[in-house]
Amino acid sequence: MIKHIIFDVDKTIYPDSCGFGDEMDRRISEYTANFIGKPLSEVDILRKQSVKDYGTTLRWLQLEHGLTDTDHYLDFVHPVDVEKYLPNKNEVKNIFHKIKVPISILSNGPMENVDRILHFYEVKDLFNPIIDIKMNQLKGKPYTEVYERILKIIGLPIEEVLLVDDVEDYLIPFHDMGGNVLLVNEHNRPTKMNFNQIRNILELPPEYLT
Repeated sequence: MIKHIIFDVDKTIYPDSCGFGDEMDRRISEYTANFIGKPLSEVDILRKQSVKDYGTTLRWLQLEHGLTDTDHYLDFVHPVDVEKYLPNKNEVKNIFHKIKVPISILSNGPMENVDRILHFYEVKDLFNPIIDIKMNQLKGKPYTEVYERILKIIGLPIEEVLLVDDVEDYLIPFHDMGGNVLLVNEHNRPTKMNFNQIRNILELPPEYLT
């Protein structure tokens, strides 16, 4: 029985198709190209591999290219004008208010970005805890210690917790640890695992709602 749901934020609470995630990806590539001195076409290839190896581009830039000013990176890559991109305000707000178990946030983004999105949808007060990348010493999903940390705060066995995320590679270790997972897969992309899927947060299964 699910007694707690952990949600990702980016491309999970809002749909991938709204363009907000694309703008972040564009900014990450631009920052990376300038930082390592390589053309965007090459950076896009390197970034895909870096996420597989390190979980995030930020972690890769830290460990392989000596990035130290992580606040500058995080500020650059996260747009502040979220209202320009984010859709379905009332629908998303309503779906979170219907969830019948406690909910929390585990994001690989900074709290500033999480705050802007949750405030836009008027749902921040529903989540406890809210864990961002900085609280995990910039080492986010898919590292197992990240999941162990939030589970310790929640105080429930992993078998009673559901993780909802749009990145399958972030769900796999949580599943392997014994947790329940739900993949947000708006575009029905091919997957490695046969996880339960929804296209967007508005399709959250009714068993989790009042």
